[in-house]
Amino acid sequence: MIGQRTSRPRWALTLAIALSVAGTLMAEESALQRCAMELARQILQQAAETERWTLTVTNMSSLGEADVRVVREAFEAELRGRLTTHDGESALPSALRLAISENMMGFVLIAQTQTDEAGRTYVSEWPRTQRESSPAAPLRLALNLHPLFRQSYPILDVVPIGERLLVLDPANVSLYKRKEDRWEIGQLLPLPQSAALIRDPRGRLIIEGSSFRVYLPGQHCAGTVDPSLGMDCIAGDADWPLDIDGAGLAPGRNFFERENLPPFYSGARTSSAGQSFLILAGQEGTAHILDRTLKRVAAFHAWGDDVAGIKTSCGEQVVVTLPRGASDYDTVQAFEIPDLRAVAVTSPIKLPGVVTALWSTTTRDNAVVVVFDVDTGTYEAYMLSVDCGR
Repeated sequence: MIGQRTSRPRWALTLAIALSVAGTLMAEESALQRCAMELARQILQQAAETERWTLTVTNMSSLGEADVRVVREAFEAELRGRLTTHDGESALPSALRLAISENMMGFVLIAQTQTDEAGRTYVSEWPRTQRESSPAAPLRLALNLHPLFRQSYPILDVVPIGERLLVLDPANVSLYKRKEDRWEIGQLLPLPQSAALIRDPRGRLIIEGSSFRVYLPGQHCAGTVDPSLGMDCIAGDADWPLDIDGAGLAPGRNFFERENLPPFYSGARTSSAGQSFLILAGQEGTAHILDRTLKRVAAFHAWGDDVAGIKTSCGEQVVVTLPRGASDYDTVQAFEIPDLRAVAVTSPIKLPGVVTALWSTTTRDNAVVVVFDVDTGTYEAYMLSVDCGR
């Protein structure tokens, strides 16, 4: 009848909704697959025809097991039989580590290949979809960067002392005073053994009241800030003030070593659900997770060389550098470690250059990060904090 309103059968409406949902899920799954396949193609373009890999996958994102399986299967399929296990007879295969991370814009796949000669890092990204953007695992915190100090000479560490700033570089310990919007040099003490001749020097400043301690390759110092800047140094190695006792710099190298532990570049202590863990940023992009007895209980891959622990009113976080691949700019991001999983809790922050140092402050409520600015050729120290009020 003309003008009569006809209704769609309920089964047809249900089928239409089901097809719409299925189409959305298939599109999202296809995006995951395309991202994994693109990453695998990047690797194949750079690899030798004879190269084979053993694969390790680490999920540091909020994706569920089903999505992780989609990523892994697409990645493995695209590599076309280049993955293998060592049979004890053929040459040892190279390690291939695939990590799934995320930021506010979407998800990031990071692959690292490691051979005896060199390693490469590859990155592929895909945008966060409506299903993946559900509030199940929001990035609830934020990282803040506050500029502290800049100079043309390498900075090893800085410590604010009220309106003053103590700066350690390879040749000096300097005390600066705040004058309006800039720092003015107050006192300067040359180090008896300059670390300037050491490749990739590292140094640490620890403040305790009006006293301070300095840790450098081959020497350590003790000094006072008040009533005037003074310092005495002793030649020889000492245990560094890390989150693990008994560790020191390997002679002539830029990594730390301790008996019964793998070499590591930095360490951070954190806790989750009442359990304390130590994270060591080891070589080849592997982060080792140790329990109270220093037994390895987990490992994360595709992290950088620098980690620092921060304790805030909203819990404990670990700030890490991420592999930059072919970029000249490092990125930092904060994670928490529930159930021995690395879960991103902030978006990554792109820095103006390469991180040369990342240290937790003595109070552990912030961290100091030093960056070599690739555009200006200068070194800048920042205070890095986690904002819980997001």
